[in-house]
Amino acid sequence: DRVNDYSGNGNNGTSYGDAHATTTAQYGNAGEFDGTGDYVDIPDSVAIGRSLTILAWVKSIPALWNANGWIASSRVANGFIIHPSTGTKNVEMFILNSAGAYSSIGIVAPDDITIWHQYGLMYNFDLKKGYKILDGVVKEFALNITRIDDIIPLQIGRDYNFADRFGQGLIDDVKIYNTARTPDQIMQDYLQGPGPVAYYDFEEGRGANLYDKTGRGNNSNAFDSSITWEAGKYGKSVKINSDYLDINIPDSDDIKIGSGNFSASFWVKLKKSDRSFDILYKDGYANNKGYILRLENGRFVAIIGDGSGTYWLVMSSSSGYDDGKWHHYMLTLDRDGSQILYADGKVANSQSVTNHVDINGSSVLSIGNLTRAYIDEVKFFKYALTPWQVAQEYNGGGPVGWWKMDEGQGQTIYDWSGNSNHGTLSLNGSPATSTAWQVQTGCKVGKCLSFDGTDDYASIGSSLSITGEATVSAWIKPGTVAAGAKVIAGDSNSGNTTQQLSLQINNTAGKVSGKWGNSTIITSNKGLLADTWYYVTLTRGGSTGVWTAKLYINGVLDNTATTATNPSSVSSWSIARNGAASSGYFQGKIDDVKIYNYARSPQQVKEDYNAGFGTYFK
Repeated sequence: DRVNDYSGNGNNGTSYGDAHATTTAQYGNAGEFDGTGDYVDIPDSVAIGRSLTILAWVKSIPALWNANGWIASSRVANGFIIHPSTGTKNVEMFILNSAGAYSSIGIVAPDDITIWHQYGLMYNFDLKKGYKILDGVVKEFALNITRIDDIIPLQIGRDYNFADRFGQGLIDDVKIYNTARTPDQIMQDYLQGPGPVAYYDFEEGRGANLYDKTGRGNNSNAFDSSITWEAGKYGKSVKINSDYLDINIPDSDDIKIGSGNFSASFWVKLKKSDRSFDILYKDGYANNKGYILRLENGRFVAIIGDGSGTYWLVMSSSSGYDDGKWHHYMLTLDRDGSQILYADGKVANSQSVTNHVDINGSSVLSIGNLTRAYIDEVKFFKYALTPWQVAQEYNGGGPVGWWKMDEGQGQTIYDWSGNSNHGTLSLNGSPATSTAWQVQTGCKVGKCLSFDGTDDYASIGSSLSITGEATVSAWIKPGTVAAGAKVIAGDSNSGNTTQQLSLQINNTAGKVSGKWGNSTIITSNKGLLADTWYYVTLTRGGSTGVWTAKLYINGVLDNTATTATNPSSVSSWSIARNGAASSGYFQGKIDDVKIYNYARSPQQVKEDYNAGFGTYFK
C-alpha cells in the first residue's frame, strides 16, 4: 500500500508486512508496526542536503524499545538514523558522512516511551554542529564532517535492510528538510501540527464558486448570486441573505468526521435580528452520520449524529455571540477524550467521548444553511487541535488578557489583548491613585503599579473563564516574603473557597505557588527575595482529571506537579488579591500581567522573560 508524501515532491513510500494506518495517532492517522516484518520503504528518491533536519512522532508499544534503529533509517552515504536502543529508553541520533561513516550526535531518553514524543536530529553543515531533538527542545553537539547533497533511500519502522530490526510501535508525521531548521522553527513544528485538509478563505471576492485553498480540490458547487461578497474578518467573506440559500461542498473524506479525530472552525458575524441557525451542516441528525455546527439564540451548538437514532450534542455555556461582532468558533473531537467547543479561543463547553463509530454520511456540506450571517475562514482538520493550536487559529497564540499597566494615571488598566477585559483599580478606597502608579525607572517594562498589601487591587471581572489549559505570568517585585499568601493574579469566589487559577507568593514564606479548585497544586523550589524583580509563570496543561502544573522563575522551569484536581467554574478575576475575596492582598510592584488560554511551552516562557530586557546577553 502507498504511503503518501505530502511535501509535493512525490517521495511516496510502500508499506510491507502488516504495517497499516490507525486512528491512534498524534495527528489524524499514524502508521502501526507490529515488530515482525512491518515497515515502509522509500526508494532512492529522497533529496537530502549537506544540512538536514529529520523529525518524527513515535509511540512505543513496549515500555523498552524492542529493536535497534527502526524509527527512521538510511544506512548509506549522507544518510542518518533515529536509533532506539534495544532494551532501553534511549534514542541515539546518528549522521553519516559522504563516505558512509557514522557519527553520533547524542542520546535522548524520555521517562515514558509509551506516550507520544517527537524525536529528531539536525546537522548544520555551515556551523559544523549536530543537534539532537526531543519534544521541540534542541541541544547542540560540535561535529565537523564532510557531506554532500545526495539522493538517498529511507526505511521507516525498520533499521535499514536489517532482517531482524523491525519496530513495535506507532509512527506519525515524519518530516525531512534538506536544511537546518532554527530552534524556533523546531518548536513550531513540535507545537503546530499539520495544516487543514480543507480551507475556505473567501478571498475570491466575486463569482459563484468557493475554492479549497489547500489544493485538495474540495471546491464548492456554483451558488446563488443572492449570496453576496462582503468585507470579512480577514479580507473578504460571504453574507447569506436568505433562509434557503447556502454554499454546497460535494462530499469527500476531508470534510467527513470518519472514524478518527476531527476539528472544524470558522469566523461568523451576526446580530440578534439576524436569523441564526446552521453555519456548517452535513446531515447530522439522529438517524444520519454527520454533523451540524450552528449558532442558536446566541449560543454555539455542535450536533453529531452517529446513525444510532441518537446524537451527541454540546452547547456553549454562555450566549451573547449575536452582538454584531466577529467571533471565532471551533469544534475539536478526540474520540478517546472530549468533544470541545471553543468560542474566541476559550473553552465554551465540553463532554466526554468514547464512541468510535465511523461518521461517514455522504451528504454534501452546506455552509450557511438556514442562517443570515457573515461567514469567513472555514477550516477542517483530521485531528483534534490542542488548546495551543486553537489559540493560534484564534489570535496567533496571543494572550486573552494582557495588562501592561503603562497608563500612569487614572483608575483603569487597559487590556492590550484586544478582548476588552479592562481592569478597575481600587486603591485604599480612594480615587487618588498618584502614589500607586510608578514611573518607568522604577518598573520592569514601561510603567507599573505598587500595591500596599492592605486593600489595593485591580478587579478584572467575570468575562475571563479559563477552566482548561492556561498560563498566567507577571513581573513582580515583592515588598515582603514573609509567610501569608499574596496573590499576583487569580480568581476566587467571595469566600476564597474555590478557584479557576491563582498565581501567588508566600503561601510558603518566600515561595511561588499555583492554586485551583481550592487546592495548592504546586510550590516553587526556589525562594524569592524582597525588593527584587522576578518574572514568574504558572502553566496548567492537560484535561479533566489529568493536569500538569509547571512553575517558572525568570524563564527557567523550577518545579512540576501533577494532579487530578479540576479547576472550579467560578470566574471573578483580580490582580493583587484573591478574586472576589477580600484577602490575599499583594504588597509590592506588579508589571505586565498576561493570561493565556493554553499552556505556554518552555521556549515560549523563556522568550516572554527575555522580552522584559532592553538588552540581553547570554
